[in-house]
Amino acid sequence: ANAFESTALQTIDLPETIEEIAAGAFKNCAELTEIGNLEKVSAIGTLAFSGCSQLKDITLSPAIAAIEDGTFKNCTALTSVDLSGVATIGVHAFYGCTELRTVNCKPMMPPSVYSDSFPTTSPEMVINVQADALKQYQENTEWNQFYGRFLRSAAL
Repeated sequence: ANAFESTALQTIDLPETIEEIAAGAFKNCAELTEIGNLEKVSAIGTLAFSGCSQLKDITLSPAIAAIEDGTFKNCTALTSVDLSGVATIGVHAFYGCTELRTVNCKPMMPPSVYSDSFPTTSPEMVINVQADALKQYQENTEWNQFYGRFLRSAAL
């Protein structure tokens, strides 16, 4: 845990054999702009990328079932994220991501989510879901809070 915390690391290509990123592993790596092979990782721990203020785009593996609490908290440059196999989005998962504009949430079944999982102060943010799944998201109590403000259907 916290292996690279607060280092000046700018880019990293994860070895293809890495399946899990430990809690806090890259926390406060303020210079980190790119993570190679992240799509091969199947689990990311709590606060793993919290405070990585230069990280802009994230594409997560369909194998990742949970975005843990605070995983991308305060990643202030993050503009887009693709979520494929996620079943749970934790408390403060993307909290403080003030530049987050596009979330492509591909699961047909709405993941478990909290009111503060996303930066609700970002009026330009759009959460895209599968067109065929929009009704399920709208009727889901947890996701209904985003309906009309952020939630949109798309061909993902």
